Amino acid sequence: MISQTRNQITGKIKKFSIELGFDLVKIIPAHANPSEKRRLKKWLSLGKNADMEWMKNNSDLRADPNKILTGAKSIICLATNYFNSVEPRLHEDGVKIARYAWSKNYHKIIEKRLKRFEEFIKKLAPEAKIKRYVDTGPFLERYFASQAGLGFIGKNNCLITREFGSFVFLAEIITDLALSLDTLPKSKSPKLPPSPSCGTCTRCIDACPTGALKPHNLDARKCISYLTIESRKPFPKAIRTKIKPWIFGCDICQNACPHNVCATPTKNPDFAIAPILETVTLKQLRAIKTEDEFKNLFAGTSLIRAKFKGMQRNISNQ
Repeated sequence: MISQTRNQITGKIKKFSIELGFDLVKIIPAHANPSEKRRLKKWLSLGKNADMEWMKNNSDLRADPNKILTGAKSIICLATNYFNSVEPRLHEDGVKIARYAWSKNYHKIIEKRLKRFEEFIKKLAPEAKIKRYVDTGPFLERYFASQAGLGFIGKNNCLITREFGSFVFLAEIITDLALSLDTLPKSKSPKLPPSPSCGTCTRCIDACPTGALKPHNLDARKCISYLTIESRKPFPKAIRTKIKPWIFGCDICQNACPHNVCATPTKNPDFAIAPILETVTLKQLRAIKTEDEFKNLFAGTSLIRAKFKGMQRNISNQ
């Protein structure tokens, strides 16, 4: 068997990532960042994670790849454009769903890609150790994606790419393989992103109806996405009317961002609108009576994350 150089293996890995359907790929060293760890702990200490207690779990791991995978040397940072201009039928009824949920569940789609990716890497380097994530593990994926140069973290806390704006899904592979690294973006400050990335623009902050946003800081307790998806409680009375017309997630801060004005629709059929969302109406949604009926109707989509009772609460608020 002919030995392959680091550059050859890296080149094949990058090429295969595009073949899998990823739009952007960068590789950086698996270094820890103590300042990000401190920033996360402060945010958690202020209760801005709301009831998402799982965010406190393994918080020490999130900024340190070597605590996730002993001996980690490289992080393969990936991004996929999911922008879709074909809207769900529900929007005609005056309610809205966040764009990321228009297609089938992205976790399942990208996890299949990552599994194939891992198998491919193992063929190149059978002894390689690998951890793969798509918004599913204790990993600060936006931070590491920004470090890799995929984009910068905007004042709306989203990763904003030059190519696709912020309508991207992120994924990562952490490995003990020593791969050829991309040049790191230079920054004088450990805080990401540096303010000049957004300049003086505050459109996302100004547009947020509940006041959940501050520059590079989000209070989940006021965030419409959190309230309509993750929260199991009644909506806070002070902002209940401001949640309308959203029944699952929210895109207000992304839609307000100038970097998304020219967002390009994805060409990837994986992220075409889910068939059920092409036809289901608000009347049909209101007619659902059980959790099983809800799960069966929206099987394979992200909407089941809200659960039947959560969706009932959301539509009764309209």
